[in-house]
Amino acid sequence: MVWGIDIKKQSSGEVVAHWDADLGGIDWLEKLVEEKRAVCQQEGFYPSIYTAQAKDILPILQDMPPFVKEGRRWKEDGKNGWVDCGKMYYFNVSKDEVATCVPDELLCITVWDSS
Repeated sequence: MVWGIDIKKQSSGEVVAHWDADLGGIDWLEKLVEEKRAVCQQEGFYPSIYTAQAKDILPILQDMPPFVKEGRRWKEDGKNGWVDCGKMYYFNVSKDEVATCVPDELLCITVWDSS
């Protein structure tokens, strides 16, 4: 299973981040829901939609994708993202959009089954 994950600002719709993840690739998001730091707005139909404040999402995006597994090799591509050297996964973060996020800004996380 492959998940397509988009994170957008709820107020403007501007894309903050996008990446593809394999099995277990939304565990980080499900953990945020369990911790009551994210809310599942729609599930069971595609896409699944979640919301969370920027203060809870942006730290996860700071260094590397939340789905990185041991043994994967990543390289920066120079365009706001990383490329997985072993698979065709790409992780893209809009540094401009991240820079303009305020901590309590609501972000919309959309999860698609891309398999």
